[in-house]
Amino acid sequence: MSTTIDVYPTTDYLPLVEEMRSRTQELYQQLLDRYRIRSTVEIKAFYPCGPDEELRYVHPATRWEVEVGLGFAYLINGEWRASSWPSLWERTRIDQPWIDDYVRSDGKKGYPTVDAGRMLAHRDRRVRRAAVR
Repeated sequence: MSTTIDVYPTTDYLPLVEEMRSRTQELYQQLLDRYRIRSTVEIKAFYPCGPDEELRYVHPATRWEVEVGLGFAYLINGEWRASSWPSLWERTRIDQPWIDDYVRSDGKKGYPTVDAGRMLAHRDRRVRRAAVR
């Protein structure tokens, strides 16, 4: 089963890592509670490390930066059960695979270069693509 949780909607506000961590924890706990799963989730932000390195947790005042490397550890009832790798990338890096798909599929998938860097709602992309053809 897969679940998507929108922690912060797309805005110009760039939250602290701690804000994202605490909001994610709050939303996951609400999800567990809604399904009456009697477990407690705790999320910790950490920096990736090698097998012989000591785990370092992210300081609460750390602000997101482009290409920052960190992970979220998901502890259920105190035991580490999962990890995720939230990231912040330059818009062009995010867009390029969509543009490549558009070119390879002759406009049937992805979106054209003219839309690179623009925030478009999913339904707006379909309308825009139809108008571009």
